[in-house]
Amino acid sequence: MPKIIRLRPDNFTPPARTPWGGQRILNHYKAGLALAPEKKAYPVVGESWEFSVDPSFPSLEADAPHRPIQRIIEDEPLPFLGASCLAKYGPSTPILVKLLDAAEALSVQVHPRNDDPRLAANESGKPEAWLILEAQKGAGIYLGLAHGVSQAQLADALATEAELTPMLNFVHVKAGDAFVIEPGVVHAIGAGVTLLEPQLCYPGKSGKTYRFWDWGRRFDAAGQLDPKGELRPLHVEESLAVCRYDGPRGDDFVRSVRFEAQRLEERTGARLRRLLQVEDLELLMLDGNGQYTLPTEDQMLLALVLNGKAKLGEQFLRRGEAAVVSAASQQVEIRLEYAELAICKLHSRAPSAHHG
Repeated sequence: MPKIIRLRPDNFTPPARTPWGGQRILNHYKAGLALAPEKKAYPVVGESWEFSVDPSFPSLEADAPHRPIQRIIEDEPLPFLGASCLAKYGPSTPILVKLLDAAEALSVQVHPRNDDPRLAANESGKPEAWLILEAQKGAGIYLGLAHGVSQAQLADALATEAELTPMLNFVHVKAGDAFVIEPGVVHAIGAGVTLLEPQLCYPGKSGKTYRFWDWGRRFDAAGQLDPKGELRPLHVEESLAVCRYDGPRGDDFVRSVRFEAQRLEERTGARLRRLLQVEDLELLMLDGNGQYTLPTEDQMLLALVLNGKAKLGEQFLRRGEAAVVSAASQQVEIRLEYAELAICKLHSRAPSAHHG
């Protein structure tokens, strides 16, 4: 029998941390689920950490006694993680998966490389990727710098608190678009976008994000917009140092970071595709209305229902619910009911090219 553990569906960051959040997570993806009363009362939800071993927002077992998933892994590291993950990362996992809903644009950010000399001993880079789930008309993301923008021009604009929008490359998006956010890439999620964000946060270290512009917004102590409030802390010097200024810009750059879906298998009633791959992390999508047997390939799997319903072994999941399948399960029987099931896992193969 496969070992499958359902996770609590309400691992939300507080509104003061994500004041840019919207209503889609609460009112759509988590609608009708058993949420803690205080979480139901959140005015907005910007982030739902669907799978996390981070002590700040750990994923908890849905059934009593609500143990953190990290504790479950530590009790049985080899059966849960599989041999290759355990050998590379120890008794934990680097996988972090978030749902994000942006009613307003997020701050403009950049991540350093893992070998960046500015990183402290307990810090690392944070490779991540985006799968667009929903986008309002005209909505998009910011990816890279606009044509002709140099480091000196960017530094001058930041020093004078100039409007930075013309210096950023805006990309209109639609549901199904997927992008790999590599180190040094300037990026921000625009208003009206809901997405799934798989990322690698190395165990025992904090994935580093440098925020270098926040649209001039000011916030009060509760995280609410307030023209008399304070600016969020910025990391201008570090951001300028790690940004990539070489390589293509504009459409050529977007093509270089766009991940084209790869069809893996199609059966009557079910289709399996690879939607994203960043380093040794991959995001699969199993969708349809039928039965599918999915091998674990000696890796722990995270499964999140984005639409419809799914049954994994004996665990029944509705939209907005996630479960972990242990590596030692070898395979899991999945029954889809007009479902979209996102599956995140590690692999030991080298990443394939994602260039368009």
